[in-house]
Amino acid sequence: MSEWLGGYEPHDPDVARRQDDWLRRWGRRDPGRVLDLGCGQGRTMLPLAELGHDVLGVDVDPDCLDVCRQIAMEQGTPLRVRELDFLRDRLDDESPFDLVCCLGNTFMLIETDAEAVELLARCARLLRPDGLIVLDDLPGLFMPEVESGNWQTGISEDGSLQFIWSDTPDVFTVRSGEEVDPEQWSFRPDDIPLRLWRSESLEAVALEAGLSVPEPDSDGAMLVMRSVRASGGS
Repeated sequence: MSEWLGGYEPHDPDVARRQDDWLRRWGRRDPGRVLDLGCGQGRTMLPLAELGHDVLGVDVDPDCLDVCRQIAMEQGTPLRVRELDFLRDRLDDESPFDLVCCLGNTFMLIETDAEAVELLARCARLLRPDGLIVLDDLPGLFMPEVESGNWQTGISEDGSLQFIWSDTPDVFTVRSGEEVDPEQWSFRPDDIPLRLWRSESLEAVALEAGLSVPEPDSDGAMLVMRSVRASGGS
């Protein structure tokens, strides 16, 4: 599962470059505060920390955080990381932020609309009035693959990946390496459920959470949201 979550390169090189360019463009401003949810090994937060922003990265995986700390130390980049499950633990004492990031396919870990609304509402409360929340453009990145039939249940030609849809709409899992089991096509307790978020679902949960409709960035392969409550807009 490391190629989907937790690794340093969860996207193909073009998507990774476009996101990095967006972050660096955003980062050419006065230093602000950034929260990186599911920071992994620091792919998102390190460039912003290098530009002088006060970055807090949270992740539930201590091994990824150790790698992130090591990279930051080698680069001489000051940053803060915290072992924390952002889906359940709160950061009410860490406000306000100028930017909240949830990149690297991390939002796929959220299975239900209710969980998504609760998380996004918490993020909205952590924003400055002009702050932003950014997610991967999950519909734009992955829906064409699904519609083309490339994500059918099965095992890849080289045997390295096994793709399984669950009985719950839009929820799937990916097994890799030694986890691949040609005899097992139902969800196991150790499988990580992932949700393929569609545009209409993301729009609905964002609005219910008090955020603007997610807007695809033309170059960044990500979705951008703002706090409607803070701005008084619609």
